[in-house]
Amino acid sequence: MRKIAVWIILFFFYEVLWSYIQLKGPDYSIKNATILLNCSSDSPPYGLYAEFLVNGRSHTNVRRSNEKCLTGETNLDCRYHNCSCSTIGLWYAFQYAIPTNIGTLKSRCVMRFKTSGQQFSDKSTIILDIKGPTIEAPNGIPIAAGIQTDLICIACATNVDIKLVWNCQELRVLQHSNLITNSTEYISTLTFMPSSVHNGINCSCVLRAGKYFRSTSIQLVVTNSPVLRLIKRTECLSTLSIVLTCTVSGELFKYGFKRWIHSVNGVIIRKLTGLIAENTSSIIIKSCGYQDAGSYTCEAWNEYRMETILINKTSLVKVLGPPVVVQSHTTQDLNTLLTVKFYSIVEPINVQWYLFHKQITNTSAIVLPTEIEIMIYGKKIVSDGYYTNITLENLQGGTYSVIIENKYGKTKEIIEVYNKGYTYKLSVLLWILTGVAVFISTVTLTTLFLRRRNSGIFFTETKPVIYHAAPQLEPQVLPYNDIHDNPYDDCNEDPTGTPYYIDVIDSEEEITVPESSCQSVVAFYVIFIKIYERSACNLSDPSFHLVTNGVVDKPEGNDCWHSIRRLKGVSTEEADHLRTWCVCHRAVHGDDRTLTEFLPDRKSTGRADQ
Repeated sequence: MRKIAVWIILFFFYEVLWSYIQLKGPDYSIKNATILLNCSSDSPPYGLYAEFLVNGRSHTNVRRSNEKCLTGETNLDCRYHNCSCSTIGLWYAFQYAIPTNIGTLKSRCVMRFKTSGQQFSDKSTIILDIKGPTIEAPNGIPIAAGIQTDLICIACATNVDIKLVWNCQELRVLQHSNLITNSTEYISTLTFMPSSVHNGINCSCVLRAGKYFRSTSIQLVVTNSPVLRLIKRTECLSTLSIVLTCTVSGELFKYGFKRWIHSVNGVIIRKLTGLIAENTSSIIIKSCGYQDAGSYTCEAWNEYRMETILINKTSLVKVLGPPVVVQSHTTQDLNTLLTVKFYSIVEPINVQWYLFHKQITNTSAIVLPTEIEIMIYGKKIVSDGYYTNITLENLQGGTYSVIIENKYGKTKEIIEVYNKGYTYKLSVLLWILTGVAVFISTVTLTTLFLRRRNSGIFFTETKPVIYHAAPQLEPQVLPYNDIHDNPYDDCNEDPTGTPYYIDVIDSEEEITVPESSCQSVVAFYVIFIKIYERSACNLSDPSFHLVTNGVVDKPEGNDCWHSIRRLKGVSTEEADHLRTWCVCHRAVHGDDRTLTEFLPDRKSTGRADQ
């Protein structure tokens, strides 16, 4: 019983007289990291003060004074210098940055007490040479649903074995592989098939080295946007062909492609319809030329839950070909300056000027970069280019040419120069001569056509017929007034009883038929014929026949029809504008005489209109 009582008394005095302190810190850490060291005691130390030593050397101190935590010999405020302390002085802490050349960190905390004097506590931390871990998504974030993707966790460690462990909640992993390279780099790859249900979940990678562990995480962003695969850059040799293929994939529901867009320097040149086969759209560029260079954009869409998602991707096409001349002109002042602007995908390597196929060597020619305007499928584009010029001090007219060469070929431009100073391109001259020839041919053909149209057996001039209008002496009742649809209503009596007029020809010479009355035609723009009274305005009389456009109304038992059919030289154009009359008297008189021989003394007349 006495021994027990002694131990109780000793323990009581130890607890009262001896104060207990403890320094806490990590067992493991890595280089260039920052660790927290915390020193605590069961009673406040003397002066509310704690000192910290690192690897046997004093590093800093932390104390409580005037309700503030201070550090260092200059009493720096801990709020701004990574240290802290309790309000009653039971614990003191600070953050320490580990240097790169330490393998093991030995820390000590020292406090002084009134009853027990100076007390201390030690802590050892193993410093590991580890970097990481970090997580990478090779296909980027967001991740497209329906497309197999990878997450990669990478860490580096020296003289220590580590493990990388994945934790991705409900994500179904298709494949998990670990790889160690050069005994220092650790790579863990997680392969899975993302779905729209995985959007927003956290996926973490944990590094473990003994009791040390460290982790990093990434939040998955999964979208239903389609994924396009299109080569970013491609090159095409001039005159060859290339194919651009755009492939869409992902968690597709209802999808399709829009037209390809060809643009140069941000200007839309044209829109092309691709050849679509399942989930691909392709365009073929045949015989590449400088106009085919530029950006080609493929655009696809996917419809999901009443929402249409668009995505596009662009491929840059470079056409590798010889220089292209875009402009040439001449400037004349004291000397003559020939200038040629051209486009080249690469810098030109040789420029030579010639006169009549002979190289010009006694004058200077320069090649400098400049801004040019180039036509691409009808669109004017501003682009980087070059110009070359040559100064002609002693002007000599003739055919000048320049040959421009780059690594892909040569281009030749011809300029015609005349001593008078008029300079032009040979191609322009050819176009001008062609236009003049076409104009002359058109005028010649038109003139010949008009002359042929005006040719024929008809009179070129019509002698004007002089006639007078005189009132009829007395109204006559004509026997054919009852005929309906008579085109010659002028011969009918006016139903109002008002006297009407008839035309009287002054001279009988105007109505003379030169040959037989059935074989000759007298054509005038306006002609009036005085005929025998019995046949006046009586169209049913066999001696009175109207011929229009070479066609005659054939009366019964009359030979005049065949005579008219044999007439020649009457053109269709003239027949359209003239009224041709044939007066045939064979049926009445039995012979072919002139009309004047049959005219009586009476003034009974008939009239024919134009």
